[in-house]
Amino acid sequence: MAYLFRSIDISNSNSFKNIALFNLANRRDPYIQQWTFSLQRAFAESLFAEAAYIGSKGTKLSKRVDLNVAPLPAINDTRPLAARRPYPQYSYFLDDLGIASSHYHGLQ
Repeated sequence: MAYLFRSIDISNSNSFKNIALFNLANRRDPYIQQWTFSLQRAFAESLFAEAAYIGSKGTKLSKRVDLNVAPLPAINDTRPLAARRPYPQYSYFLDDLGIASSHYHGLQ
């Protein structure tokens, strides 16, 4: 039987290999703002024009960051990538931060 979340032996560091770990503590609520503005004009009985601006802004959006990134090596540092990581026994730590934003502007 396949499990969606397998059990992990926390006393064995090999249990964490190839597993994505997320930290959702202190996560802020994301939100999106949207707005529109349009102008309409009739020039003659059968001639009509319209122009519209649309925009949106996303704030506190999700951005995943690897907290176990190895620093760039010095010229004489021959250690492999895994040995230069802050926690070399693990492949990566993903933290889901609410620090991203988005912007959209359009003219129709």
